[in-house]
Amino acid sequence: MMNATDLKSSFVVGQDLGVTPWQVIEQGAMTEFETLTLSNDPLHTDPEWVRQHTTYPNTIVPGLLTLSLLPYFFSQLDVTPAGHHALNYGFDRVRWTSPVPVGSHLRAHFVCGDARERSRHRPGVIVRFDVTVQIRGQETPAMVAQWLGAIVPDSTGAG
Repeated sequence: MMNATDLKSSFVVGQDLGVTPWQVIEQGAMTEFETLTLSNDPLHTDPEWVRQHTTYPNTIVPGLLTLSLLPYFFSQLDVTPAGHHALNYGFDRVRWTSPVPVGSHLRAHFVCGDARERSRHRPGVIVRFDVTVQIRGQETPAMVAQWLGAIVPDSTGAG
């Protein structure tokens, strides 16, 4: 098992951690997400309503659905050192920078923004992942976020 200093050195500030494969976001997933979150916003579920009431040609992906894809995207990369696992620690910043039309293909690009030892003698490190969620064929990303993850040893059960 790595000590915190060795673990921290696994995450170099500015290090490109990778880009995930593309993931298509279809209307069914958006409708299920809206139902699950009790939102049911017609902007995300009703194409006819969208055409009548907005300037969008069709429904757009909920921003929180895009955000909720980060664990899936993270799992596509081999970032966590052997013998460790990642825990969601929160966000320092999230911005939705462009609407995502239904049927869009999204992918995430991860860069190490920071790494520091955990406080209060807890094992592991806190890593800030600077994440850009890209939309295929668009220059402006869907979302940019500073996502924090606690990278902890498997054997401690610490969280």
